[in-house]
Amino acid sequence: MSFMESIAKVGASGATMIVWGLTTVLILGSVNEARLLVTSRQSLALAVASEPPAIEVKDVQVSEPEYKKVAEMVKQMHPQLKLSYDVAGKGIVTETSDLGGYYEWLISIYDIMTAIPNARWSTIFLCAGEGCQGSKYKIIMSAVRREVSVVDTKPIDAKPPEPAK
Repeated sequence: MSFMESIAKVGASGATMIVWGLTTVLILGSVNEARLLVTSRQSLALAVASEPPAIEVKDVQVSEPEYKKVAEMVKQMHPQLKLSYDVAGKGIVTETSDLGGYYEWLISIYDIMTAIPNARWSTIFLCAGEGCQGSKYKIIMSAVRREVSVVDTKPIDAKPPEPAK
């Protein structure tokens, strides 16, 4: 049985209904695909807009003038202590030889650590007690400053990206 014979058996109205049925299925499928395309574009635009920027954190050495400034400031706060800038170790030295200055020495360490904002302090040398050479209580500290910068920023585009052609 050929195609034309089957159409003749079904009749013209039956063939028309089959064609209209297939057309309806194809139109509904294409409308659904268009809806999926639009929602995926919106989702992509939202994902691009909500992407956080890349942030870079650098550790920068604190300069010699800043160390000297901090040493002078803390020296005014604690005049009985010996405070100086250590050129060899590139840091601040605070020391005392008497037991009475021990608490003042501890407080001076805290004052040094809070003097420079965004700084991370490291202990280069620490000696406390009777076995120390020279001063009984001595610490040498150095600092690096944290600098935060935004590396990769893209302007937020409110409209969805153009489709590829």
